Amino acid sequence: MISVDTSVAHLAAAMGKPVWLLNRFAGCWRWLRDREDSPWYPTVRIFTQSQRGNWDEVLARVAAALVQHFPSQGRYRDEFPPLVT
Repeated sequence: MISVDTSVAHLAAAMGKPVWLLNRFAGCWRWLRDREDSPWYPTVRIFTQSQRGNWDEVLARVAAALVQHFPSQGRYRDEFPPLVT
């Protein structure tokens, strides 16, 4: 599941489901700093803004990670417009 920091993301992570968390710059203390993982939720991958308000960079990293995670789906990537322009 791909989500911002919500109770739904916490619930999915607590159930051991894969969660990709879109984390704001200077986000909640629970996500710590300079980490892409969580000591509380082993199935969480954290994508944190490098600067306040810049979601474009976060979404570009998520898009790249999706292509890596689902390589066979990459054959369709040219049929859709880019997520971030």
